[in-house]
Amino acid sequence: MNFNVPDKIYKFITLLGILLIGYSYFNTDKVQQKYFLEIDKNRALKDSLLLNEMRLTYKREQIIDIANDLAKQHQVDNPINSSDSLLVFNRVLNGPKPNLQVSDSLNGLWLAYKNQIFKNRLLSKKIEFSNNYLDEEERLKKSYFETNDTWETIGIIFFVLGFLLWAADSSPDEEDKNLKQHDRIYTFCQSCGKRFNSMLKYGTNKDKSLNYAFCVECYKKGKFANPKLTKGEFLNKQRELIKDKNWLTRKILIIRFKNLERWDSSL
Repeated sequence: MNFNVPDKIYKFITLLGILLIGYSYFNTDKVQQKYFLEIDKNRALKDSLLLNEMRLTYKREQIIDIANDLAKQHQVDNPINSSDSLLVFNRVLNGPKPNLQVSDSLNGLWLAYKNQIFKNRLLSKKIEFSNNYLDEEERLKKSYFETNDTWETIGIIFFVLGFLLWAADSSPDEEDKNLKQHDRIYTFCQSCGKRFNSMLKYGTNKDKSLNYAFCVECYKKGKFANPKLTKGEFLNKQRELIKDKNWLTRKILIIRFKNLERWDSSL
């Protein structure tokens, strides 16, 4: 892929402005996406904890119900004591056989219940870490946004400055104004504003020499094709021709048209 280095300083400034604006938008979007990703992770952890709390409540109620049924069935003291959210298992290791049977039957459920409590504690700790990390990410995001705003502002300044210099370059400077039209080679026809190329040839003077200021469609053998055309009529015609182009293109073209040598009254 070929990359052409701008041949004019104003082109370089304009390009630099566009790059800085693009960089600021890209970096802002990247930081925003990262922050939203952390928010999604944090929400997922909180949702998981909520579901696990529901599982823990179910396991607690299951143990209480089963313990009541077994105690009644075997006519022994209930080894599970509950008050509010607190649940205590009085494990029986020695004693009458019915007591041991009830205790052993409940032991598996009790271990699963305790395991669920531990998982919830771990998840709560993860959420705590996630909240701290999210706060840090938010502070970093604000810092990045401030930096990106600075780059965007600089980029806009460069772009506007380059654009103005670019537009000004299309008009002749004081030294060039004193030159004859055929003593300077122009990029654009100084009558219609079209760019010279292999299809659009230079006009000719009375002596049949090339006139580098005007194209052959506007100026031939020392005469304009439409000598009575006024600047206002010309600009109105051009505005109609470029009305479908975007705002920036129209602005650049109108500035060029207004500064063409044929319509510059200061010449």
